[in-house]
Amino acid sequence: MRWNIWKSEFPNRAIEILNEDANAAVQRTCRDTDWRSNRAVLFLDPYGMQVSWETLVAVAATKAIDVCGCSTRQVWASIVS
Repeated sequence: MRWNIWKSEFPNRAIEILNEDANAAVQRTCRDTDWRSNRAVLFLDPYGMQVSWETLVAVAATKAIDVCGCSTRQVWASIVS
């Protein structure tokens, strides 16, 4: 998977790449992480309509996740440029 470039680029960071249903993974991560000492960035594809309202509520409740509304193509282009 080409997203693994982040793991090699930042070896001292806890980068986790999940390959599963995004709603389930995001909600589980929101629930199981201590957000008092952690932060995250969530890339949401503005053209994908599969994000559930419950997922957005879980993200907002953390008060520690920054949401970036950009397509995966834009994210990848910024990485490799």
